[in-house]
Amino acid sequence: MTENDIKNEVCDMARNLGACRLIDSIRDIEELSEYIFTPQGLEFCTIHKFPALDVLQRHKDTIEKYGYFVDYGHIYRNNDTNIVLAGDTVGELRFDDPTRLHKIILIHGARATISASNYVVLQIYQIGECHFEVNKDQTSIIL
Repeated sequence: MTENDIKNEVCDMARNLGACRLIDSIRDIEELSEYIFTPQGLEFCTIHKFPALDVLQRHKDTIEKYGYFVDYGHIYRNNDTNIVLAGDTVGELRFDDPTRLHKIILIHGARATISASNYVVLQIYQIGECHFEVNKDQTSIIL
């Protein structure tokens, strides 16, 4: 299956769930992978617990390069701008780059320990049953 086929499959699923017209303007899988981090994408995905875990699992090798880690086991990451942990993934995430907003999405049972320091600003979203803990210094902000 090509990346374009994956994009079309996911967009069709979203359309069938009532996604707004913005979904029609998505040109490629990279743009689709960023869409989940927009306010509209986050709202849609949270309400519909979208995308389904089986969809993420089916395409996990393709979407990993876009920051989606599905059934990955343990993962250690530093300063990702946008990251999605899904399914059987346990992340140890460290953030200390204050030059950008960092967005973290946990979906379908993922877990994470998040360390934040050096004036970093994070947004953390849970879609479905997930667990996380945050260890932060006095300068960090969790929105």
